[in-house]
Amino acid sequence: MSRFLTYARVEALVATALVASALVGLVAHVRFLHPPMVDDAGTSVAYALTFLHGDGLRLTPFSQAVEGYSDPLWVFVLALAALIRLDPVAFALNGGAALGVMGAGLASAWGPLTQRRLPRIEDAIPAAVAAVTTSFVYWISSGLEGGLQVFMMSLAGALAFRSNKIDASVGVALGLLALTRPEAALYAVPYGIIVVADMICERRRPNRDELRALGAIVLIVGGYELFRYIYFASLLPNTFFAKASWDFTPAKYLGGFIGTYAALCALAVLMGIVGVVMPASRRWAWVGLSSAAFGFFFAWYAHGDWMREWRFLGPLAPYLGAAVAAGLGGVREWAAARPRWASVALVGSAAVVAVSVGMTAAASRPRSRELEKGGEFPMTYVADYARRVEPSITSLGIRRPFLATPDLGGNSLVMRDAELVDDAGLADYAMARDRPNMAALEDYLLSEGPPDLVNAHGPSGHVAQFRKLLALYFLQSGDWRLRGLTADEDPRCPGGKKAVLALDAGALTQRIDATLAAGQPQEALMLWRCAARYQADEALPQVAWRREAVDLAAKKGRALAERDHLAATRYLSFATVLSGGNAWLRKETERQRLLALGRHDQSITGR
Repeated sequence: MSRFLTYARVEALVATALVASALVGLVAHVRFLHPPMVDDAGTSVAYALTFLHGDGLRLTPFSQAVEGYSDPLWVFVLALAALIRLDPVAFALNGGAALGVMGAGLASAWGPLTQRRLPRIEDAIPAAVAAVTTSFVYWISSGLEGGLQVFMMSLAGALAFRSNKIDASVGVALGLLALTRPEAALYAVPYGIIVVADMICERRRPNRDELRALGAIVLIVGGYELFRYIYFASLLPNTFFAKASWDFTPAKYLGGFIGTYAALCALAVLMGIVGVVMPASRRWAWVGLSSAAFGFFFAWYAHGDWMREWRFLGPLAPYLGAAVAAGLGGVREWAAARPRWASVALVGSAAVVAVSVGMTAAASRPRSRELEKGGEFPMTYVADYARRVEPSITSLGIRRPFLATPDLGGNSLVMRDAELVDDAGLADYAMARDRPNMAALEDYLLSEGPPDLVNAHGPSGHVAQFRKLLALYFLQSGDWRLRGLTADEDPRCPGGKKAVLALDAGALTQRIDATLAAGQPQEALMLWRCAARYQADEALPQVAWRREAVDLAAKKGRALAERDHLAATRYLSFATVLSGGNAWLRKETERQRLLALGRHDQSITGR
């Protein structure tokens, strides 16, 4: 027995050194890639800053209330970082990477926790695989929520395995995990299956700990869902609707990852099955293997993603490694009853660790070198574009620019006083929900704008089909700029820019009220837009009047809703804009717009 303990302690020291070395290697890999923040991560930072400054969950203080992010917990973490005076951009990059490193380390602790033992050589696999998998390293350090997702996934497992029971702490971790990514709720399912299996085997009902875990999940996830419904008028994030028609060939997406990391994926499936069969490693193997499986399922269901390096799949690397490690734990369990095989099992474990990590590293090496030269669409590129565009707009006297662009991160962080319309739809209710009705989309941009500038490329390329809209613009340096917009004139101002800006707040309210009474809500909207575009907020009509005007226009719109959908749209549109982009009014507006212009696809070509 003493000899066995000596071997176990020596192996524990070696295993601990291997895990520590893997985590050091992971940090070195992060530093080597040194990826710039992707533009999507800048969007999360922008929402966090707006929220922190008391303007709600909006892209900028003047943009509409719409859930244009897919990582609510990360947005709140970034807001907290900014609250304690940390640079949110730097924190998103460095803090996300740190969380990912800690998550990889926690995944390597699953085995010792679930089997109540000292670390063994195979426990180094999750951390080592994470360290050499380029996709994992990239997505924990690009400013997005990848690092937080990994940390919460690993923490949930560690809490569940420390006592081999599902309790309230596990429920809290899984509930918070569900708020990191749209698919993250799926990662709670393996734990639920464990509970159901225990209940069947033990012929019992859920115990108090399990009910508390379920209650924690329901409270956290249900609480956010209630908030989402009240604040955003939706039970699903806006990105769900925006991406519904996107297709990035899921078979190609999944095939690319599996082909690149074939050895890791094959070994995870094979050894994960071995681990599930053996009692001592069953839970550990099941959570690792099924978590990866649910991640792959979501990638297929979501039709892949446009970014390189498999954003949906990269963070799963430690759990593929955990499945391999659990399988080796199962082999050891089998060998424990057969002493003559114990040495073979130990040597075999070391060999499998070396082979799996080595082949994964070999597959990752060329990708790391390529990404080191240039990563995904960087926020700095968009921010530089915004810095070039902003002076040309503000030189016209515009205080509150109104832009239509698909690149939100850099634009929203540079032009904080702008109202941004995401013409790709991710952060814009109408552009997401009105698709594929192109006529409705064009009407939205025309009737509530037109914007000072339209940028149409990539996911917003369909805007280039809007002939009636673009007839108002000329193309300059890749952007569509409004014709007739000068420092002295704005073609969108009824009666001319000077005439509108000559009105004081009282006179403006009288003119808007008279215009609404005359049945011209769109002109009333243009009057408001013109005044708000050029004047400071304190020079505009009081908030009390705005609320009364919103209520009046909304009532008129609802009264017309059954007999004149287009007129109802115009009144509701005025109310929505004047309210600052209230989500419920926006929902009503777009429902009427679709009823007016046809719910189904209505091509704009040939009109």
